[in-house]
Amino acid sequence: MPDRIDERLRLRRIQLMLTQEELAERAGIDARTVRDIETGRTKSPRPSTVRLLTDALAAAEQDRAAAPNDTRATRPAVVRPRELPPDTFGFTGRSAQLAELDRLYTLSAHHPTAPAIVVLSGTAGVGKTALAVHWAHRSADRFPDGQLYLNLRGYDPDRPMPPTEALAALLRSLGMSGAEIPPTQDDRARLFRTLVADHRMLLLLDNALDVDQIRDLLPGAPSGFVLVTSRDSLAGLAVRHGGHTVDVTPLSQADAQALLQAHIGDRAVTAPAAADALADRCARLPLALRVAAQRTVTRPTVTLAVLVAELADERHRLDLLDSGEPHSSVRTVFSWSCRQLPVPMARLFRLLGALPSRDVDLYALAALAGVDLREARHLVSGLCRAHLVDEIADGRFAMHDLLRVYAKQQAEEQPDDLDAALTRLFGYYVNAAAHAMASFAPYERFRPTLPEQTAELPAIDSRESALAWLDAERANLVAAGLHAATNGWPTYTSQLSAILCRYLSIGAHWAEAALLHRAACDTSDADGTRPGLVNYGWVLFRSGRPQEALEHLHHAAQLLHESESRRDEARALGDLAVVYSRLGQQLEAIEFNNQALDIMRAIDDRYLEAIALENFGLIYQRLGKYPESFDFQHRALALYQEFEDPHGEAGVRGNLGVTCSQLGRHAEALEHHQRVLAILRVIGDRQHEAETLNDFGTTLRLAGSPRQAIERHQQALDRAVAIDDRYDQARAYEGTARAYTELGDLDNARAHWQMAFEIHSTLGTSQAEDISATLRDLASR
Repeated sequence: MPDRIDERLRLRRIQLMLTQEELAERAGIDARTVRDIETGRTKSPRPSTVRLLTDALAAAEQDRAAAPNDTRATRPAVVRPRELPPDTFGFTGRSAQLAELDRLYTLSAHHPTAPAIVVLSGTAGVGKTALAVHWAHRSADRFPDGQLYLNLRGYDPDRPMPPTEALAALLRSLGMSGAEIPPTQDDRARLFRTLVADHRMLLLLDNALDVDQIRDLLPGAPSGFVLVTSRDSLAGLAVRHGGHTVDVTPLSQADAQALLQAHIGDRAVTAPAAADALADRCARLPLALRVAAQRTVTRPTVTLAVLVAELADERHRLDLLDSGEPHSSVRTVFSWSCRQLPVPMARLFRLLGALPSRDVDLYALAALAGVDLREARHLVSGLCRAHLVDEIADGRFAMHDLLRVYAKQQAEEQPDDLDAALTRLFGYYVNAAAHAMASFAPYERFRPTLPEQTAELPAIDSRESALAWLDAERANLVAAGLHAATNGWPTYTSQLSAILCRYLSIGAHWAEAALLHRAACDTSDADGTRPGLVNYGWVLFRSGRPQEALEHLHHAAQLLHESESRRDEARALGDLAVVYSRLGQQLEAIEFNNQALDIMRAIDDRYLEAIALENFGLIYQRLGKYPESFDFQHRALALYQEFEDPHGEAGVRGNLGVTCSQLGRHAEALEHHQRVLAILRVIGDRQHEAETLNDFGTTLRLAGSPRQAIERHQQALDRAVAIDDRYDQARAYEGTARAYTELGDLDNARAHWQMAFEIHSTLGTSQAEDISATLRDLASR
């Protein structure tokens, strides 16, 4: 119970539904006297005045008890507010959120222990207010005592509405005159709670800034329902007041289409692909979609495809989504969100927009901002609460396209800070990739000089954790390399090409490998070497483009010779030998491999020498010179085992298995194939698994088990298709055809020979001519 006389008088008067004038008339005193007591101007009223007021209040209470029960309904000072803004034209979708609001209302109605508080939380322009107003109109009959609406201006260009001002507005909406409204925030809050107590009323607090702004606006009795919209998650409401949060996310593709159709009509219906693309350009934000739709309506002769093309240019996208009115201009409403951020948080938001990739983990985020992990977590958590960044997976963060475009433009206005941030980020990616590769392939010999390590690296202590990190970050690492190559940091591109070469090759990630290594072709690393030149040639070869690989590797070898990059020159010559051998040109293969071996021995690189010896073993095997092949393979195997390189060992053992098979030593060959498959599956080498399965199938056929051979070749075909390895697809068809021929199933044999011929013809290998002759022979049978 209030102790001060001003509070006791005001609350008792309001409970009896008397105005200040009515109470003064009953007490026989001036209304100004009542006003001065209630506002605190008169601290100690005369005892006679207090007695008159006490008697008047007692008489009023007796009159109220004798009056009909509808006294409250006839009191002129009490109103039933109907303050909801108009419902949004063309409102679409949001069925899940509407259902959740209905559920929470029903829950509060059946279990009224405290006022229900629901926060609609989401990013700028996502349609929080539209959803709240739409549900409020749909549910108006649930609140017979009225619906209060108040825009708290939390993210408007004007200053956020202070709670004391908000309370005054609410009290006026409930019929209080200016003179009746107490001067202090606490008094206003108590009066507001008194007036709405036991009333089934909706309070819609729109555009709230934080919990402090709305805490004193909450009713005290369980009869009310409070609906809040905010760009902040307002987690404190859940913690202290039992509030519920309903996330408002961008529209689904179908709902975005429906919104465009509601505003544009048949043009969206007849061009669904363009409408989908337009929705994507607008990040499926209702605000952006409505602005884009309005542009379309005002340009009836322009197709949706043209508008989509205009929005494709990120430099001008936000300009095109400017309606000319601040509250419905995408760039402006974004700016209002960012204006409320602390300076470090606003800086991180800008820098995130300049990322070369779509998402980022906490370690990379810390490197970008130049802060430690704890501070990075604090900053990005604030951005998530403000719905400027989304945590799309555990520890991974992203922003939608329109926010990213806005943030990037903001970052570009501070180029020095942006350049420093990207330098830190690229340095982090290079060091983190090298850190991961040290566990993924500790036997790797090609290690470039690394930049200074300034950022904390992720905890990677096993091959499994390294592979998980590399797979998760692959797109980001490649994007970083591409961005660095074209924006003034080419050394980082070359370093990433060198570091990631074996990982991309083992995993048969040829598309990403081609992008990264091609970007590194014109760059050199800190040591002056140019690994990208050789790496890209190998990708061309493994991607089924051997003629392009030859052309590129010849050019690369010449450039590397001129720049005296001896190690990379030797690698290029060795790869030329492999390609020529694959194409059936063994003499050319021997020539280039000899040149490579000479350089390797001159620079005393015994690891590269192992590769050259392995190449010779394969070449002589294909020439049918098995003793020479065995000699080279065993010498290569000894070196790989010395370097503890399971990848190299698997390659040599695979070749030994093929050689043993050709010599009729099938049991020994099968043992090699089994060991190779085991090694490849441990190190995750998808690139060579298809090749080994084909070798396995060939040996089984030669050993008299054609049906088992077909099974192995089918497994090889599945692996080769999965990694788009055209050569081993052809080998799988060829091996299957031979097995079917031995089984006497000539129809299946012809079909598989034909598939093998078509692929070999495309690749330009010497096998195409031999298969053509086989097909002619089968046709004559």
